[in-house]
Amino acid sequence: GVQTCALPIYPGSFGLWAQAYYVMAAGLIHVVGVGENAPNELSRILSIFNPQVIPFFQKHPDQEIPILKFKQSTDNQYFMCKNQTCSPPMNDIRQILANI
Repeated sequence: GVQTCALPIYPGSFGLWAQAYYVMAAGLIHVVGVGENAPNELSRILSIFNPQVIPFFQKHPDQEIPILKFKQSTDNQYFMCKNQTCSPPMNDIRQILANI
């Protein structure tokens, strides 16, 4: 039979496999922001290609959302969470960007 290269036939599948491997190898990082101006900082996180980062920003803490439990909105606070453990609160999004 004639062998054909699968890449032109299923181009998206190789990208998805590569991304799945990357997430498994590097792990997911949740970047959580709570405070009045926290949603405005979302563009700083999204402007950098980080497929392992899941940003979550909210103006007010919501105890019903597990990742926001026990987070306070005094000023703006940012947290970096990995493996179900969050960092201490940081007041500047640049601190999070430096640690990703």
